[in-house]
Amino acid sequence: HPGSYRPDSTKSAEWNRGAYLVEGLAHCGACHTPRNALGAERASASFAGGDVDNWQAYPINAQSPSPVPWDAEALFSYLRDGWHPDHGTARGPMAQVVSNLSSVPSSDVRAIAVYMADVLGTPTPDRKRQGEAALAQAKSGAAAAPQANAVGASIYAAACASCHEGGRPPPYGGINLGLSTAIASPDPRNLANIVLSGVRPVEGERSPIMPGFADSMSDTQIAALLNFLRTRFGNQAPWSGVEKTVEDARRTQTVFLQTSAGPRNAPADASQRDKP
Repeated sequence: HPGSYRPDSTKSAEWNRGAYLVEGLAHCGACHTPRNALGAERASASFAGGDVDNWQAYPINAQSPSPVPWDAEALFSYLRDGWHPDHGTARGPMAQVVSNLSSVPSSDVRAIAVYMADVLGTPTPDRKRQGEAALAQAKSGAAAAPQANAVGASIYAAACASCHEGGRPPPYGGINLGLSTAIASPDPRNLANIVLSGVRPVEGERSPIMPGFADSMSDTQIAALLNFLRTRFGNQAPWSGVEKTVEDARRTQTVFLQTSAGPRNAPADASQRDKP
C-alpha cells in the first residue's frame, strides 16, 4: 500500500492501530491475498486467500470457510495462543506467525484482531445460523455418517476417534473436527499436510499435539481418510483429486514443517486428562 498510513477518524484508536499493523508491518495480505501473473497482490481480492509453501492461507474476509464465524475475541485468542476451540490449531506458516506474535504486546495483537474482525465483516443471518448449527452439532457429538468409504471410516476409527471424540480439550484430546476449517475448505491441502506431519508440541509448555502419519499410511489410505472426514464432519461431497494432493504434499514436506513453532497455552485443567 503506497504512502504513509492515514488514520480513519470514524474508527477507534485500537482499530486504526490494527489497520496500521495489518496493512503495514505485519503485512497479512502477503500470504492471505491472491497474486496476479506478475506476483503482485490483487488489490481487488484483498484477503481472499493465497498460497504459501504448499499451504493454503485461508480467506480472511467474508469468504472465510470457517464453519463458525470469527469475532475479535476468537481472533485474539487464536493469534495469541495458536489455537481456538471453535477454529482449530495454527499450523504451517501460520504457526510461525503465532510464534512471532508471542513477543508482541497483547495490546497490538488485540488491535490486529479488532481490525481483522471488521475486515471479516458482520456475518449474515444465514452465516450465523450455520455457525450456531456447527457449534450445536459439535456439542452434541452428532455428525452425519457417510454412506460409503468404509476404508476411510475404519482408518478414522483406528487412528483418530479416540482423541477427536474423547471429549477432552487439547492437549489431552483433539479438536472437534466438525469445527475444522481445514475440513470445510474447498482446498484439501492443509488437511493433507496436517495428517502427514501432525502437530508438534511446544517444549516446556502446555500445547496441542498430534502424531503425523506420513510413515504409517500410504497416499491412498490418507486420501480415503481425508474424504471420510470431509463427508462426515464437513457434511460436503468428497474432494476430487485428493490422492494427488496427498502425493504432492508428501513430496513437498520440508524441514519447515518439522521446525515451525507449535501452538501454545492449552487449557491447564488436568482433570480433563482422565476423561474416557
